[in-house]
Amino acid sequence: MSENKAIPKGLKDEMVERGKVRRPPIPYVPPEGPIQESVEKISGTKNFKVTLPDGTVVYHKVYDGGSNEAFIIHVKEVIKLAERKNYFDYYEAAEHKKVQCVTQCNKAQKKSDNAIKDPTTTLDQRKVLEKSLELAIQAVMEAELHLLKRGKAFFGFYETMLGEGPRVRWTRIVDSQIGVMPWTDLQGVVNNVEREYSDVSFRDCVKFHLLTVFAMDAAEHQKYYISHSLKKPRKIPWRFFCDRIEQLNSYIPYLPGLIDSPQGANMKIATALDEPELAQLLLRLAPQSQQDQYELVKGIIPVNLRLTLDTLVTLEKTDIHVPKKAEAKATEQGNGNRKRKGATTGDQTTNKKGRSSKHCELCEKHGGAKNTHNTVDCKRYEKDGTQKKAFQSRKGTPGKTTDRKSYKTLNRELKETKSALKKAKKSSRKSTKRERENSSDDSNSS
Repeated sequence: MSENKAIPKGLKDEMVERGKVRRPPIPYVPPEGPIQESVEKISGTKNFKVTLPDGTVVYHKVYDGGSNEAFIIHVKEVIKLAERKNYFDYYEAAEHKKVQCVTQCNKAQKKSDNAIKDPTTTLDQRKVLEKSLELAIQAVMEAELHLLKRGKAFFGFYETMLGEGPRVRWTRIVDSQIGVMPWTDLQGVVNNVEREYSDVSFRDCVKFHLLTVFAMDAAEHQKYYISHSLKKPRKIPWRFFCDRIEQLNSYIPYLPGLIDSPQGANMKIATALDEPELAQLLLRLAPQSQQDQYELVKGIIPVNLRLTLDTLVTLEKTDIHVPKKAEAKATEQGNGNRKRKGATTGDQTTNKKGRSSKHCELCEKHGGAKNTHNTVDCKRYEKDGTQKKAFQSRKGTPGKTTDRKSYKTLNRELKETKSALKKAKKSSRKSTKRERENSSDDSNSS
């Protein structure tokens, strides 16, 4: 199996996440490795044959356990297969047919009641109306049976795609929701009206099934994780990183949200990030250098995901990143692997360990901290040795020293001053001794 370039081998959570974050429902790095391995490690290996209305045959794995992401992928694909088999369309058509039959039945009932009240209606007319009412009632019953059959279809299809363990949990959920009184919905409200097999009841049961694995705020948490907790590693190309972001974003509509909880009275449905939001997210996750270049090239807020991605891919090719260790090693190789201590090249020195150190020739010559920066980065002196205006403006500021010298320079100047004082003292002693000798000779001669 080929390696997933969006989740390369060895990728860790801290490489794609900003600091410590609350573990999301589905993280960027799957707990079991790349997403392909996570899906393939599902214990159930049985394939189920699905024939679509156009004759296409699709094989889908029966889910019998796996990671959180494998579970949501399974639910997502099963619902899409049910849509492709037109289960929900057939149910909607049967529901519409039942409404029509009920409407016709009500009209026939009204006509029959009016005929009974009207004394001018003949017996034959009443029989005709009663026969029409019987046919209308029979049509309603047939429509209800057909609707029940269509409703059970997607329940059965979903159950067929589950292994033994997940199927037990699914059956328990359906038995507690369908055909019983009372039953409790997702918001915790107790209902005393029997619930039927329907599109709405099916999706509620699926949410209950997902709640056996995910928290009730999984959708909101997943959206917050994508929007605020991710960062892009340099080792992952933009296109593969974007694919993974879109994949994580596609799970949000299927995850349980706070609207499906007892706290969901005033909540809104957690929707996936739309195209402008994804485009702006990619730009926000880009390095600062690429953001600056994008601003120069485009100058507008991104709203088109594909165009933004193409621009970032182009900028990624021109944005060459050299790690500090590699840069220091290249400098060492360029200057020679072995150099004597204190050897200089340009405005830099190389110490015993081969690491490049900073050195400013201007500050060494005219006074200043010479080992804190390079000559080209000197902010104090111009090339001719004169002080820069920006530096001179700080002179006279209370509480600040204008002559900033390094400790080594001050120590050297102190030693020179001490030596000069010592020499002056010696010279003074010699001159005093000479004067005494001269005065002594003068006294003896007299």
